[in-house]
Amino acid sequence: MQLLSRAGDKLIAKGSGYFITASEDEIQIFLHNYCHYDMLYRYRNTTNLTKTRRYKVFQERAPRSFHIQLEGVRPGRHEVRRYGIGRKGGSAYDAWIDMGAPEPMTKEEEKTLMRLSGPVYRREEAEAEGLLKIKASLMPHEVCLITISI
Repeated sequence: MQLLSRAGDKLIAKGSGYFITASEDEIQIFLHNYCHYDMLYRYRNTTNLTKTRRYKVFQERAPRSFHIQLEGVRPGRHEVRRYGIGRKGGSAYDAWIDMGAPEPMTKEEEKTLMRLSGPVYRREEAEAEGLLKIKASLMPHEVCLITISI
């Protein structure tokens, strides 16, 4: 919800796996690589589901690439910030598994899990000449917010 709260008030575009919004000084690109659960789990079969193996009930899905071209962006350099949540970072469940799935958790482990559960962050600059190109690749179950200063 933290990433969704950054959505701008104007919808620019939407499609399969993405939507783009804008605010006064920023463009927000929201991306996701959704994976639906399999037919067994659909009918409440939990054979492949354990406390530490939650992903076995989802259909296999490949990484998904996005190539977005934003037109009408002022020429020059723009600050691009990427926030990601997925199995390799930002997921409290996956961080808990990587910690050894401790139960019960100590206060120190809870603090560590909170620290590890924030979105993965990267900042870069991009050059625009009326057209700004943004590329991203998302693993299954991953979501990403890309913000661009305008």
